[in-house]
Amino acid sequence: MNNLEQREPQTKEKKTKNVSIKEVFLFFKDFILIFWIFYLFIQFIIWPSQISWNSMDSNFYNKEYILVNKFSYLNLPYVGKIQEYKRWDVVVFDPEITKEKRYLIKRIIGLPGEEVIIKFWEVFILWKDSRASYSLKEEYLNEENFWGTYVNWSNEEFRYKVPENSYFLMWDNRKESTDARECFHSCKINNNNFIKKSQIVWKVFIDLGYFSLKEFSFLEFDSKTDSKPRFFNFPKDFSYE
Repeated sequence: MNNLEQREPQTKEKKTKNVSIKEVFLFFKDFILIFWIFYLFIQFIIWPSQISWNSMDSNFYNKEYILVNKFSYLNLPYVGKIQEYKRWDVVVFDPEITKEKRYLIKRIIGLPGEEVIIKFWEVFILWKDSRASYSLKEEYLNEENFWGTYVNWSNEEFRYKVPENSYFLMWDNRKESTDARECFHSCKINNNNFIKKSQIVWKVFIDLGYFSLKEFSFLEFDSKTDSKPRFFNFPKDFSYE
């Protein structure tokens, strides 16, 4: 009896130790699985980002947080492309100019095969095999930016013929930033006004705004104007017949 009484505590201790090791193993197994699911999710589906310039004023502001996704433009086997690139899509792309500022955010204006015409502070589109151009009603631009659409500080006519599989992109803040009109700061380097389809990485689909802890409110970082989150309803989609 004495021998049995002495062995019982040792058996329980060993059993408890084995259970603890198993629980630790399962914990790390679940942790690694969750980590990889999260990594694949943000790598291929959704990626949080922050705007670091005022190039998209007055629709997207400096320091605002946005969610971008790769899913919109995926080309899936047996399914095809989820969505084609559309005019007015706000996208993040790599202009392949400098490593310091790799990604830029802009709005698609001209589609493949079209001719973008800028004159008298307005943007006109000439479709394929069309003789007459039409003026874009850029309702998302405020008055200051609308009258700031020019090239080299001139209101003369400039034409840009968009190649196949390429796009003509512009910022909403027309007066304060450069875009496809000036080859994204580097016409002297690459002399290319267009962005290839392969250079477009993400599409912006949710604007999370900017929350000021000091004011404890959603405010734009610089001007302190309203910067509340906008879920799928920021101005981007307009149809023209």
